[in-house]
Amino acid sequence: MIHLFTKNKETLWIREETLLGLIYYFVKKNVFDEPYDYAPSPYLWNGEIKYINISHEALFDLDRLLENEICYEILLSAKNLNYFIRGYRIGNIKLDYTYEKYNKEFSDLFDGNKLKKITLYENGIKIGNTFVDMTKIRDVKFKIGANL
Repeated sequence: MIHLFTKNKETLWIREETLLGLIYYFVKKNVFDEPYDYAPSPYLWNGEIKYINISHEALFDLDRLLENEICYEILLSAKNLNYFIRGYRIGNIKLDYTYEKYNKEFSDLFDGNKLKKITLYENGIKIGNTFVDMTKIRDVKFKIGANL
């Protein structure tokens, strides 16, 4: 997804909150080959600590991409904000990803051949007209059995 949003644009970065929202959305839709999951975790979302659904497996993979310089990370401080903004962009690598493959795997991001507008909100992101609530935490019932 970083490649999709930043390829051929050295000055364009994808904000971390947007990336986390997209990952969460596509994990829920079972798009990724990897068995990603998500769990509520504390996160500084737009200057406020909230519990949001984050895929820690995806964060681990992101760290590996950064370590191998496949993508780059930027940390910005904006005037009058008391927090940092983190962003990512793809490195100078050649990937054999075509528009057709993107459109198949991430079809919800496209309106024809154009990427839909993604907007950051207080509790999540909006992809076109679809709102993805990052703070919606569901209850999971656990059973303790005798076979543990």
